[in-house]
Amino acid sequence: MIEKILLALCLWLLLGCSQQKKDTDIKSMIATSAKAEPAFAGVNYTVKNGVVTLSGSCPTQREKDKVMTRLQHTAGVKGILDQLQI
Repeated sequence: MIEKILLALCLWLLLGCSQQKKDTDIKSMIATSAKAEPAFAGVNYTVKNGVVTLSGSCPTQREKDKVMTRLQHTAGVKGILDQLQI
């Protein structure tokens, strides 16, 4: 019985670490996009469990759309919480 509990605990820890790695990978991919796309100037982002939260501002709706499109095409992104101001 103790072995099953320890196994379950180990699996739970591994899965949690795996998601953190995925979040780190997503954030790294977004950082690369941000360097290449001027529309990301003024945009802040965090990643938790594959969900990207955006804050800050974009000068125009067109720039905001560029940011959203880049994020929608970023591997591992499960959702986007948009708090950007125009």
